[in-house]
Amino acid sequence: MEQEQKSWTLDNSTFASNPGELEVQRLRWFMSYPKWPLIWMFSLAFFLVLAIFAHWMFWIPTILLVLMNWLYWRKVSDHFRFGCANPGLVLSVDPMLIAVCTDLTMGEGEFPVIKIIEKKLTSICGQLPQVGSLVPTVAVYQFGGMTERPLHWADFDPRPMIVRRVIYERSNG
Repeated sequence: MEQEQKSWTLDNSTFASNPGELEVQRLRWFMSYPKWPLIWMFSLAFFLVLAIFAHWMFWIPTILLVLMNWLYWRKVSDHFRFGCANPGLVLSVDPMLIAVCTDLTMGEGEFPVIKIIEKKLTSICGQLPQVGSLVPTVAVYQFGGMTERPLHWADFDPRPMIVRRVIYERSNG
């Protein structure tokens, strides 16, 4: 059965081996990653005020910023819906360091890697973070600057799943 992926921001010719298939809770995302949502929101508000009170020409950047806001949230949504779920492990709590492992291969052979990311998390699946805690993450993968199709991805961008709890299921077969 062939997967069908309809993403506006990701390459639709590749597919995650273990897709996250998660819906983003925007408020939780905003609380964890406030920088870009604030930049887009304040930029839009600034130009909207100028468009209403100063000059009609400011509607052009206002409309462009509406589209940029939409594209930003579409990218975040696509990351968690179509990205690959990967396990993470808390290495340190101060600073919070999380090791995420994956295989960067593009189908032939193996190319295992571990990436260590720094992220402030107040809880992991409803529990206080501790060294050794498991952290579910979703990652998207990037090509390098090569023109030929490489044998493995150049890098990956894991983001912790901001969820209340995770239910683990074990199959007996």
